Amino acid sequence: MFVFGNILIGIAQVLGSLLWLYMWLLIGRAIISWVNADPRNPIVRFLITVTDPPQRVIRRMLPSSLRYFPLDIAFLVLFGLVIFARFAVVQTLDDLGQRLRHPAYDVPPAALEAPPPDFPTPAAPSPTPASSAAPSAGPTRNP
Repeated sequence: MFVFGNILIGIAQVLGSLLWLYMWLLIGRAIISWVNADPRNPIVRFLITVTDPPQRVIRRMLPSSLRYFPLDIAFLVLFGLVIFARFAVVQTLDDLGQRLRHPAYDVPPAALEAPPPDFPTPAAPSPTPASSAAPSAGPTRNP
C-alpha cells in the first residue's frame, strides 16, 4: 500500500506545482489586460494562448447577463477554480497518500493506550492533619 501512497503523493505534488504555475499565468494575463500590451509580443501571445481556452468555456457556461458584464466574471471563476483545486483536490490527494504510506494499523494497540514506562504518574494528595487545618490568625514574624 505504501507504493500507491507514494504515487498519490507524487501526483499531488506535480498537480499542485502545475496549478501554482497556472495561477501565476492567470495573474500575468490579468496584468497585461490592464495595460496596453503589444499583442505581437511572444510573452503576451503565450499568456493569451494558455489562458483563453478555459475562459471561453466558462464564458459559454455563464448566463447571458454576465457574459458582457464590465468585469470579466469568467476570469474570476477560473481563478477561483484553480485556487479551489489547489487547496481541496491537491491537499486531499496528499493526505490520502500520507495515510496509505503510514496506516494507523502499523502501531500496536498497546502503544496507543498505555503511557511509556518512564511517564510520571500523578501522586495522590497527602491528607492534612486535623491540627494544621485550624484557621490561622495571619502571617507570623520570626524575631
